[in-house]
Amino acid sequence: MTDQLQNKRRAARLHQEILVAYRSGEGELVSNCCAIDFSSVGLFINATTLLPLGTSLQLIVSLPGGGESFEVVGRVVRAIDEDQGKLTGADQGMGIEFLDVEPVTQ
Repeated sequence: MTDQLQNKRRAARLHQEILVAYRSGEGELVSNCCAIDFSSVGLFINATTLLPLGTSLQLIVSLPGGGESFEVVGRVVRAIDEDQGKLTGADQGMGIEFLDVEPVTQ
């Protein structure tokens, strides 16, 4: 990641694989997804099936090292499909912004 892009981030990022499960609306629970980029304001989920921008999600995030899991509501703010990933070198998946996160959870 370039220094310029890093400077645009609202929060420091943790680059570590984190297990995530999510559900959109009344949809089926998708489990054992891998988030590779995590911060106090959101995360990036590796995914081949992308949801539309603005889609609200219920997420269950498992902290690294066997730590506790927590639930949070988020929304899709970025979606990178296979073609975009090839052009930019970015991973395919979705950027999720957390909504209504309590300061203790952050």
